[in-house]
Amino acid sequence: VLEQAEDVTLALEELRAVGDLEDDEDQLLELDLTKLVREVVREVRPAATLRKISLEARLPAFALPAVAPPSRARSALAALLREAATAAAPGSKVLVEIHDRSDATSVRIRWPGAGLEPSLLAQCTGPWHEDASVLAPALHPYARARHVFADLELTSSPGEGTAVAFSLPRGRGSGTG
Repeated sequence: VLEQAEDVTLALEELRAVGDLEDDEDQLLELDLTKLVREVVREVRPAATLRKISLEARLPAFALPAVAPPSRARSALAALLREAATAAAPGSKVLVEIHDRSDATSVRIRWPGAGLEPSLLAQCTGPWHEDASVLAPALHPYARARHVFADLELTSSPGEGTAVAFSLPRGRGSGTG
């Protein structure tokens, strides 16, 4: 029953993501990336825990201002964390880190596991086609995230696990503690 409930929850989240991609919320706004990551980790942690996955976030103790479309950034980040919690080997740890740079903030998500076959990795990192169905990015977390985070990097090899990294432009706030 818990697995069926999790499947229904994931399906509803995917449908909500389709709505996020269809809405006109392309407006770039300043957001607190530390707070956003903390909230999304808290949201995804129960599902990860059910799979015996530890979801750990290494975040700065201060706000990091970044510029992104807020609802799309939240949806894409949540999809990446859910994918990591699904793909990671049971009993392992998914690590989310934020790094503060002078012109941008970067996020890196790493997890151990089987990794991706080179052909699937190529599909996930291939070019985004604007004429593709709006459902395509909603159905694949990497494509959805790449639509929001243009510089998304996905690295993986069979048996070595997977890492996803992206950056967002710095906001005007100081970003220091």
